[in-house]
Amino acid sequence: ARLFRLSPDAFTLLSAGAVLNQRITFEHLCAISNVVEDRGLSALDELVSGRFLLEVTQPGTASAYTFANDMIRDVVYTEAGDARRRLFHKRALDVLEAAQDSAAVLAHHALAAGLPEAAFRHSLAAGQEALHLAATSEAVVHFEKARQLVLDGSVAGAAFESQIRDLYTQLGQVYGLNGQREQALDVYEELKRLTPKQP
Repeated sequence: ARLFRLSPDAFTLLSAGAVLNQRITFEHLCAISNVVEDRGLSALDELVSGRFLLEVTQPGTASAYTFANDMIRDVVYTEAGDARRRLFHKRALDVLEAAQDSAAVLAHHALAAGLPEAAFRHSLAAGQEALHLAATSEAVVHFEKARQLVLDGSVAGAAFESQIRDLYTQLGQVYGLNGQREQALDVYEELKRLTPKQP
Protein backbone atom coordinates (compact mmCIF):
# COMPACT_ATOMS: atom_id res chain seq x y z
CA ALA A 1 0.00 0.00 0.00
CA ARG A 2 2.89 2.38 0.76
CA LEU A 3 4.32 1.75 -2.70
CA PHE A 4 1.14 2.87 -4.42
CA ARG A 5 1.38 6.26 -2.67
CA LEU A 6 4.81 7.00 -4.17
CA SER A 7 5.17 9.52 -6.97
CA PRO A 8 5.95 8.04 -10.43
CA ASP A 9 9.56 9.30 -10.27
CA ALA A 10 10.08 7.81 -6.81
CA PHE A 11 8.72 4.41 -7.86
CA THR A 12 10.86 4.43 -11.02
CA LEU A 13 13.96 5.31 -8.99
CA LEU A 14 13.12 2.60 -6.45
CA SER A 15 12.69 0.06 -9.28
CA ALA A 16 16.18 0.93 -10.51
CA GLY A 17 17.46 0.33 -6.98
CA ALA A 18 15.73 -3.06 -6.86
CA VAL A 19 17.46 -4.03 -10.10
CA LEU A 20 20.86 -2.87 -8.82
CA ASN A 21 20.34 -4.42 -5.36
CA GLN A 22 23.83 -3.36 -4.25
CA ARG A 23 26.21 -0.46 -4.83
CA ILE A 24 23.17 1.80 -5.16
CA THR A 25 24.24 5.40 -5.79
CA PHE A 26 22.20 8.43 -6.78
CA GLU A 27 24.03 8.67 -10.10
CA HIS A 28 23.37 5.03 -10.92
CA LEU A 29 19.70 5.35 -9.95
CA CYS A 30 19.23 8.30 -12.28
CA ALA A 31 21.14 6.71 -15.17
CA ILE A 32 19.24 3.43 -14.97
CA SER A 33 15.79 4.94 -14.38
CA ASN A 34 16.36 7.74 -16.94
CA VAL A 35 15.10 10.29 -14.40
CA VAL A 36 16.87 13.65 -14.68
CA GLU A 37 18.90 14.53 -11.60
CA ASP A 38 16.83 17.52 -10.42
CA ARG A 39 13.66 15.43 -10.34
CA GLY A 40 15.68 12.49 -9.05
CA LEU A 41 16.71 14.47 -5.96
CA SER A 42 13.08 15.06 -4.97
CA ALA A 43 12.27 11.40 -5.62
CA LEU A 44 15.26 10.27 -3.56
CA ASP A 45 14.21 12.52 -0.66
CA GLU A 46 10.77 10.90 -0.84
CA LEU A 47 12.28 7.40 -0.69
CA VAL A 48 14.63 8.19 2.20
CA SER A 49 12.02 10.05 4.25
CA GLY A 50 9.57 7.20 3.65
CA ARG A 51 12.26 4.74 4.80
CA PHE A 52 12.21 2.71 1.62
CA LEU A 53 15.93 3.42 1.22
CA LEU A 54 18.53 4.06 3.92
CA GLU A 55 21.53 6.30 3.31
CA VAL A 56 24.94 4.80 4.03
CA THR A 57 27.75 7.32 4.39
CA GLN A 58 31.47 6.73 4.57
CA PRO A 59 34.06 9.48 4.97
CA GLY A 60 35.62 10.51 1.69
CA THR A 61 33.12 8.67 -0.54
CA ALA A 62 29.76 9.55 -2.07
CA SER A 63 26.71 8.31 -0.21
CA ALA A 64 25.28 4.94 -1.15
CA TYR A 65 21.83 3.55 -0.43
CA THR A 66 20.40 0.24 0.68
CA PHE A 67 16.87 -1.07 1.01
CA ALA A 68 15.36 -0.83 4.48
CA ASN A 69 14.63 -4.55 4.23
CA ASP A 70 14.76 -7.32 1.65
CA MET A 71 10.99 -7.71 1.53
CA ILE A 72 10.57 -4.16 0.19
CA ARG A 73 13.18 -4.84 -2.49
CA ASP A 74 11.49 -8.10 -3.52
CA VAL A 75 8.04 -6.50 -3.77
CA VAL A 76 9.37 -3.54 -5.78
CA TYR A 77 11.26 -5.86 -8.14
CA THR A 78 8.08 -7.88 -8.77
CA GLU A 79 5.84 -4.83 -9.15
CA ALA A 80 8.25 -3.22 -11.65
CA GLY A 81 7.09 -5.69 -14.31
CA ASP A 82 9.09 -7.75 -16.80
CA ALA A 83 9.60 -5.10 -19.49
CA ARG A 84 10.89 -2.48 -17.03
CA ARG A 85 13.13 -5.03 -15.28
CA ARG A 86 14.76 -6.15 -18.54
CA LEU A 87 15.32 -2.56 -19.70
CA PHE A 88 16.76 -1.54 -16.32
CA HIS A 89 19.05 -4.58 -16.22
CA LYS A 90 20.30 -3.63 -19.70
CA ARG A 91 21.01 -0.07 -18.55
CA ALA A 92 22.63 -1.39 -15.36
CA LEU A 93 24.90 -3.56 -17.50
CA ASP A 94 25.98 -0.52 -19.54
CA VAL A 95 26.57 1.61 -16.43
CA LEU A 96 28.45 -1.09 -14.51
CA GLU A 97 30.56 -2.12 -17.52
CA ALA A 98 31.72 1.50 -17.75
CA ALA A 99 32.51 1.39 -14.01
CA GLN A 100 34.44 -1.89 -14.54
CA ASP A 101 32.40 -3.84 -12.03
CA SER A 102 33.08 -7.54 -11.46
CA ALA A 103 32.34 -10.05 -14.21
CA ALA A 104 29.93 -11.90 -11.90
CA VAL A 105 27.77 -8.78 -11.43
CA LEU A 106 27.86 -8.02 -15.17
CA ALA A 107 26.87 -11.61 -15.99
CA HIS A 108 23.88 -11.35 -13.63
CA HIS A 109 22.58 -8.21 -15.35
CA ALA A 110 23.22 -9.56 -18.86
CA LEU A 111 21.28 -12.74 -18.07
CA ALA A 112 18.39 -10.78 -16.53
CA ALA A 113 18.33 -8.41 -19.52
CA GLY A 114 18.04 -11.33 -21.94
CA LEU A 115 21.38 -10.65 -23.64
CA PRO A 116 22.82 -14.15 -24.13
CA GLU A 117 26.07 -13.23 -25.88
CA ALA A 118 27.02 -10.67 -23.21
CA ALA A 119 25.89 -13.12 -20.51
CA PHE A 120 28.12 -15.83 -22.00
CA ARG A 121 31.20 -13.59 -22.15
CA HIS A 122 30.77 -12.28 -18.61
CA SER A 123 29.90 -15.70 -17.14
CA LEU A 124 33.04 -17.14 -18.73
CA ALA A 125 35.10 -14.26 -17.33
CA ALA A 126 33.48 -14.65 -13.89
CA GLY A 127 34.35 -18.35 -13.87
CA GLN A 128 37.93 -17.56 -14.82
CA GLU A 129 38.15 -14.94 -12.05
CA ALA A 130 36.81 -17.42 -9.49
CA LEU A 131 39.22 -20.11 -10.73
CA HIS A 132 42.12 -17.65 -10.38
CA LEU A 133 41.09 -17.21 -6.72
CA ALA A 134 40.84 -21.00 -6.25
CA ALA A 135 37.09 -20.66 -5.63
CA THR A 136 36.29 -23.78 -7.64
CA SER A 137 32.66 -24.17 -6.53
CA GLU A 138 31.92 -20.59 -7.58
CA ALA A 139 33.78 -21.15 -10.86
CA VAL A 140 31.55 -24.14 -11.63
CA VAL A 141 28.41 -22.04 -11.08
CA HIS A 142 29.54 -19.38 -13.56
CA PHE A 143 30.90 -21.84 -16.12
CA GLU A 144 27.67 -23.86 -15.98
CA LYS A 145 25.61 -20.73 -16.70
CA ALA A 146 27.76 -20.13 -19.78
CA ARG A 147 27.46 -23.81 -20.75
CA GLN A 148 23.67 -23.63 -20.55
CA LEU A 149 23.66 -20.74 -23.02
CA VAL A 150 25.66 -22.90 -25.44
CA LEU A 151 23.33 -25.88 -24.99
CA ASP A 152 20.26 -23.64 -25.49
CA GLY A 153 21.68 -22.51 -28.83
CA SER A 154 21.79 -18.92 -27.58
CA VAL A 155 25.53 -18.73 -28.31
CA ALA A 156 26.92 -20.33 -31.44
CA GLY A 157 28.95 -19.74 -34.57
CA ALA A 158 32.57 -19.30 -35.53
CA ALA A 159 32.87 -16.07 -33.53
CA PHE A 160 32.36 -18.02 -30.29
CA GLU A 161 34.14 -21.27 -31.17
CA SER A 162 37.38 -20.37 -29.38
CA GLN A 163 35.53 -19.16 -26.28
CA ILE A 164 33.37 -22.28 -26.20
CA ARG A 165 36.49 -24.44 -26.30
CA ASP A 166 37.98 -22.39 -23.45
CA LEU A 167 34.77 -22.79 -21.45
CA TYR A 168 34.58 -26.55 -21.77
CA THR A 169 38.31 -27.06 -21.22
CA GLN A 170 38.28 -25.00 -18.03
CA LEU A 171 35.01 -26.48 -16.77
CA GLY A 172 36.45 -29.97 -17.26
CA GLN A 173 39.57 -28.93 -15.37
CA VAL A 174 37.54 -27.55 -12.47
CA TYR A 175 35.48 -30.73 -12.21
CA GLY A 176 38.78 -32.63 -12.22
CA LEU A 177 40.16 -30.45 -9.43
CA ASN A 178 36.99 -31.10 -7.43
CA GLY A 179 37.42 -34.87 -7.87
CA GLN A 180 34.27 -35.05 -10.03
CA ARG A 181 35.76 -37.27 -12.72
CA GLU A 182 32.45 -38.34 -14.27
CA GLN A 183 31.30 -34.73 -14.76
CA ALA A 184 34.68 -33.86 -16.25
CA LEU A 185 34.42 -36.71 -18.78
CA ASP A 186 30.88 -35.62 -19.71
CA VAL A 187 32.12 -32.10 -20.37
CA TYR A 188 34.95 -33.29 -22.62
CA GLU A 189 32.60 -35.58 -24.56
CA GLU A 190 30.17 -32.71 -25.03
CA LEU A 191 32.98 -30.53 -26.34
CA LYS A 192 33.79 -33.15 -29.00
CA ARG A 193 30.17 -33.14 -30.17
CA LEU A 194 29.89 -29.37 -30.23
CA THR A 195 33.11 -28.51 -32.07
CA PRO A 196 34.05 -30.00 -35.43
CA LYS A 197 37.36 -31.75 -35.85
CA GLN A 198 40.10 -29.59 -37.28
CA PRO A 199 41.14 -30.62 -40.83
